[in-house]
Amino acid sequence: MTIDKVKFEAVLTQLSIVQDAATLLGDDVDAADSENTFGVLFNSIFGNLASVEEWANGKIAEANQEEVMTGFLSELKVVFDKYTAKIELGSTETGYGLNYGEGETAVGIKLTASFEGVTATKEINKSVIVSGDLV
Repeated sequence: MTIDKVKFEAVLTQLSIVQDAATLLGDDVDAADSENTFGVLFNSIFGNLASVEEWANGKIAEANQEEVMTGFLSELKVVFDKYTAKIELGSTETGYGLNYGEGETAVGIKLTASFEGVTATKEINKSVIVSGDLV
């Protein structure tokens, strides 16, 4: 699901207006009657507004993550399209390993790329792969 960051930013803008209005209302209530009993009520209002703010900020953070991943995958797609590339995940080897009769799980990936009639493959047998592993 794509998160519309603009809508959540609008929530934060409106939230700021509501917080300011509630602060002014509290000040006016205190000015009208300094012995009023609404302090707990206003604390509850501000607590609830803080929950809304936390929720909206969390959604904005998710939207930012979506933008980063979408950009990354779009750039990766360009490379995959150019080289007709594919990635295969590691598989389980037979033999003795952690459990009798089973080998350890082979980690990593196998990359296959084709360009101008030439096909090449490379295996990277690591569980965490960074840019330095790609050359």
